[in-house]
Amino acid sequence: MKEAQELEAQYKSLDESGSGQITFEKYRNSISITLAKHYSAMPNNQKETIIKQGFKDLDANGDGVITKEEFLNRLSSVKK
Repeated sequence: MKEAQELEAQYKSLDESGSGQITFEKYRNSISITLAKHYSAMPNNQKETIIKQGFKDLDANGDGVITKEEFLNRLSSVKK
């Protein structure tokens, strides 16, 4: 139960507008900050590759946006 609440909070932090969809641009902006903090020595092209792959992994149906359902389903299955 706590894990689901944490994932929901993470989704909300990415979906600041509350639209129910995370675009690649929103995802990139958020993840870029994290990568800059923790992987400052990593080349930018490598960071971009990681960002693109992460988005692709979360966008289960490939429509160019991550829905709450896709986000929760994917990350819940990763944590098991």
